[in-house]
Amino acid sequence: MSSPRPRPLFFCLALAGLVMATGCSSLQFDRAAQREANLAKDLEQLASLRGDALPAHPLAFEEVLDIALRNNLELRVTEYELEIASRERVAAKLDMLPELRAEAGVLRRSDPEVKSAVGADGTSLGTSSISEPRNSRTADLSLTWNVLDFMTASIRSNQADMQQAQLEYRREKIRQRIALDVITAYWRAAAAEDALEYSYNVKRQMERQYERLSASMRNGSVSLLAGKEAQLKLIELSIAIQKLHGNLSTARLELVQLMGLKQSTELRLQRPDLRAVINMLPKPTELDIKKLEFVALRNHPVLFENDLQALMLQEDARAAMLSLFPGVSLFAGRHYDDNALLQTNTWNAIGAELSWNLFALPAKFKRMEARELAVERGEADRVLVTASVITQVHLGLLDYAIKADRFLLMDDSYKITQDIEGMTEVLRTAGQATDMQHTQRLLENLATKLRRDEAVVELFTAYAKLFASVGVAPDMWQSNLVELGDMLYQGQAVTPTPGEGEAGGEAAADYAGAHTPTAVAIPIHPEPMVLASAAVTPTLTESFPSTTEGRGSLSAHQVAGAHLWDIQVGAFVQPGAPDSILAQVRGLSLRMLDSRDATVRPVTDRGRTLQRVRFHHLPEAEARRLCGDLKARGLDCWVAPSLRS
Repeated sequence: MSSPRPRPLFFCLALAGLVMATGCSSLQFDRAAQREANLAKDLEQLASLRGDALPAHPLAFEEVLDIALRNNLELRVTEYELEIASRERVAAKLDMLPELRAEAGVLRRSDPEVKSAVGADGTSLGTSSISEPRNSRTADLSLTWNVLDFMTASIRSNQADMQQAQLEYRREKIRQRIALDVITAYWRAAAAEDALEYSYNVKRQMERQYERLSASMRNGSVSLLAGKEAQLKLIELSIAIQKLHGNLSTARLELVQLMGLKQSTELRLQRPDLRAVINMLPKPTELDIKKLEFVALRNHPVLFENDLQALMLQEDARAAMLSLFPGVSLFAGRHYDDNALLQTNTWNAIGAELSWNLFALPAKFKRMEARELAVERGEADRVLVTASVITQVHLGLLDYAIKADRFLLMDDSYKITQDIEGMTEVLRTAGQATDMQHTQRLLENLATKLRRDEAVVELFTAYAKLFASVGVAPDMWQSNLVELGDMLYQGQAVTPTPGEGEAGGEAAADYAGAHTPTAVAIPIHPEPMVLASAAVTPTLTESFPSTTEGRGSLSAHQVAGAHLWDIQVGAFVQPGAPDSILAQVRGLSLRMLDSRDATVRPVTDRGRTLQRVRFHHLPEAEARRLCGDLKARGLDCWVAPSLRS
């Protein structure tokens, strides 16, 4: 007796079980090994980052910014996103093509009730199963065009275009954020490096003073307490220097990361002339808030992105409305069937089909209503974003004005501490001040300088944020915002251009334009980058307004008036009286009261012209103490708030 043949169904089930088992086993993997493999790939990619290709000369700020905007790793990811969106956009357009389907098949029936097939002429056509041949072959080529699917695909294609444009605007926002980070890190590095240089100079002076103090301690002319105090000051200064080293290293590492370089890359940065850069900044009162609003509302990338989002919601509403209509399909095809029972084995077919799922209509109608509400929400969201952009412009200008005033106030404070330190040095040389008093003034001067340098970083960052709030591309941030705003307000097209001289460098050589505002090339020195620490120059003070104009901000002197005071030592009719009184003050050698800081101004009182002599911008307690000293030495004086002077 022969064994029964295995059933085909058994083989099919066995094959399906094998496929499922194989698929399930593929989900299991060695996570540690996968992490090691990915880590090796990542480290290889990081090792290939540029760094050795940096130019031999120290990098100007424009070059640092250009490298960051071209080489930043986050921006590289956005390039991939844009390329993916571009291909998705092409795919969405190709979805609009009609369906062209090609099919072929072979059929063999197993163990049916077989009958002989007889043709029309009575001849045998072979065996068949019921009314079909036991073996058959078919082929079909059909073209189908669904009108509803085509219209829906057209909507999806439009949305794909909008999504790619959205990614481009998002990339612009990322570029602005990276540019802000570069500016902050760059000037933080500058401030930390300059402060380090200054701190080392102070430390060397303190070490010399400590050596002299130690000698005095040995011969008994100075107490042990004074020596311990000096030693404590040196330790505190050493701690401050270590903190500055950390700030400098952190800022440089941030720059390296932003520039897409290896962490081990050594950056050599050009030395910017801080005073010249600050003097190039526009006055807050020169910036017209109405023009800035106009430029922002027509250039800010978030507004364009929001417009596209609203259009995409409208397209969703259109697609939901189209889904309510019945589907209409037009088709045509060429068919082949080798069935011997057919009179003809090849034929053409053409027709139309209408389909409509009536039970799905309520759900589709509610979905359409939801899409329409989403369109209204998009309109409201656009108004919200517009209001937000206007607020950002106002806040940006206000922040810039505040930071400008704060910088001037800190700079004036630094000038005062420099003068105090210089006067203390003179008094110490003359034996009227101790080494500890001079040391204290050195440390006060250092602390004031650090606050001033912090204000510098905040000022430059605030100016960059103002550009970002207006929506100007980072390539234009070295331009004059007043001139740039005027050109954009007048509808002129602007294109980034390299700055003049060495600061522009090769980094921006690809930019060109016929109508461009003058770019601000940061003046530099050939030495490694440090922040200039010279005294205040008249042009610096003149860079920002001294009086309010319209809705402009308060100037530094007006802000100072709420905190600082003046000393008036007289108002005289005789022409030579002011010089005489100033000579008397000079002879007193009072700390914080230098005759070079006095002003002599004519005032009118009851028809007479008097020469009023005043010393300006002193802390209130110090002003009252100095006035008391002057009165004790036979000179008249009065104190008054600087704001009223």
